[in-house]
Amino acid sequence: MSEHHSHLSEDVVGEPSRELGEHHLKFPDVIAQSFGFMGPVFSVAFLMPLIVGAGFSGKGAGIATPIAVIIAALGTAAIAWMISRYARRMRAAGALYEYVTRAAGPRAGFVAGWAYYGAGILAFGAGTIVIVAGTLADFLAERLDVHIAWWILAIAMTAAAWAVVTRGVRIATRAQLALAGVSALAVLGFSLWVIVKGGLHGNSLAPFNPAESSLEGIFFGVLYGVALFIGFETAANLSEETENPRKSIPRALFVSIGLGAVYFVICAYAQAIGFGLDVGSWASSGAPLLVLGADPKFGSATLSDILLVIVVIDGLAVTIGAWVATSHGIFSLARDRRLPGVLAGTHPKYGTPRAAATLLAVVTIVVVLVMRLTDGILSRATAEPGVLLPQYYPFWAWIASLGPFLFVFVYLMISASGIRDLWNSERRPQLLLAGVVGTLLTLAAMFGTVYKAPSPLNTVPYWAAGWIFAGIVIAVLYRGKIAGDQVPGSDPQIDIPTAGAVDQA
Repeated sequence: MSEHHSHLSEDVVGEPSRELGEHHLKFPDVIAQSFGFMGPVFSVAFLMPLIVGAGFSGKGAGIATPIAVIIAALGTAAIAWMISRYARRMRAAGALYEYVTRAAGPRAGFVAGWAYYGAGILAFGAGTIVIVAGTLADFLAERLDVHIAWWILAIAMTAAAWAVVTRGVRIATRAQLALAGVSALAVLGFSLWVIVKGGLHGNSLAPFNPAESSLEGIFFGVLYGVALFIGFETAANLSEETENPRKSIPRALFVSIGLGAVYFVICAYAQAIGFGLDVGSWASSGAPLLVLGADPKFGSATLSDILLVIVVIDGLAVTIGAWVATSHGIFSLARDRRLPGVLAGTHPKYGTPRAAATLLAVVTIVVVLVMRLTDGILSRATAEPGVLLPQYYPFWAWIASLGPFLFVFVYLMISASGIRDLWNSERRPQLLLAGVVGTLLTLAAMFGTVYKAPSPLNTVPYWAAGWIFAGIVIAVLYRGKIAGDQVPGSDPQIDIPTAGAVDQA
């Protein structure tokens, strides 16, 4: 297997450099990418109530939320198994886009890349900056009487993210490791403190008893629980820059899911007993981590403020992770001539995908300015007369639903197409189990994202379908260009051994 991606040899005079500069990333770097993108603290702070039962459906796992988290982790591990089969064989900056290309052909691969990195640009690239900047602006104004407009903070964060991502991928992953690691450990410590204190009424095994919920409730909890693990696969985007990627990348996928599962279960249990096993209070808390932090039994208003700052820090880690993964994917699409070649340009000194990162920065700034000039794009009205949502919130909530929907759609593509592609190279029982579980879980998760969603969130599937359809149209209109550059399987980075060879590896 050659050291660099085969397309590096296709540089043309006058075109930007197409070579990624870093080639010695270690296992901590790739695990930081996956775990950092997952945003463990943000998930514990804001996503946990959805699993409990605060979602649009009004259904959730209730007290048995830890069980739903465990099942969601096992289902996500099935998707990770499928992705890991390709990660062992392909060094691909485009990761899932290139895996789907291998499994289902160039046009399907382009549609996967179009959906995945389109979501990465808007929802995870721009969206994370919007919500982090807005949350920080509100905190500064309410707690410190420091008034900085959210959109100014967002533009400043955009410049900082661009600088970190273009300065070097090792710097970016180490920044994620520091930000996500410190924030996650702090929240884990607080959760353990709640457990040591015995919660509101004492410790209990009820959160691990399926009888505390219903099959339907746990089912919906699992659907929302999948969102906790979105981003686990992004370590694969660094495979071209990683030492021994055939071992490090698959390991990072499973370790990130495993660590996440343990972390989320501990935090979910702490929240369950912290609210005294009261499902209604837990589900309606909005931000249970901050509510418990302010409870005199476990903390104080000051501690709640500190936890909010920790959430913001974790949001910065998610931002960097999103930018690293998305810029690498755009770079890969452009290098393969699926997007304009200028987007394959890299930093002359650091070899980072600078042109793709610049596109991310431009889109983010445009989104921020449009939100500012249109008073949030979407309506800020609430059910209470005269009360408006923050300017940054309505559109963020919308794209925060659109992005995961498109990500899960691509998980669906690789789970379904991988069964056929790997039929003769993997042990079929494991392959069928992973493929079927991954396919059913992703379909269910897409359903859970939009089930009974109110306006304007009920438009998410239509906008997602429109975006996917646009990708299909482009793939059809430019089928010669998209399909003709490379014959699937001709890339020397791809090595699909037989099942026996896999066992020996």
